[in-house]
Amino acid sequence: MDSKAGTQFLNVDLDVFAKVPLNAMAEAFGDTVIVLHAGRRGRRYSAHLELSGSGGESAQQADRVVRQLVRLVERLPRHARRLWNQADAREFNLGIEAATKSRVFELRLQPGTLKAVANVDGRIVVTVYAPQRVLRAARTRKRRTATT
Repeated sequence: MDSKAGTQFLNVDLDVFAKVPLNAMAEAFGDTVIVLHAGRRGRRYSAHLELSGSGGESAQQADRVVRQLVRLVERLPRHARRLWNQADAREFNLGIEAATKSRVFELRLQPGTLKAVANVDGRIVVTVYAPQRVLRAARTRKRRTATT
């Protein structure tokens, strides 16, 4: 993030958690998504996806991205939709990167978007990431401390 930029919406990840492998479900989304991970995590399984070509959107585009992901879920073939329905959690995770000097940041989702997510038994999650500049400074301090 540009150090002069304010807090900003990054993207929406679709995160699914289950007791069974989700690879077939992730593959069923096709080329419209990027599979960030699909596989085992400890004793459980998860799939983490995002829309191809999304990212760097404005906060106003969060609705559009969430609704596109919901439409993809609604169009899943029967075997993949069964995996979706059996999952323990289905999360539309809105990523936000905080800025060191932002006064306020608001991201609104329309009631229809919230209803669409609920109709596919999903939930909205918001993840706020620390400012990159602060993270880099902390890593640099940690390295200096480790070498002295």
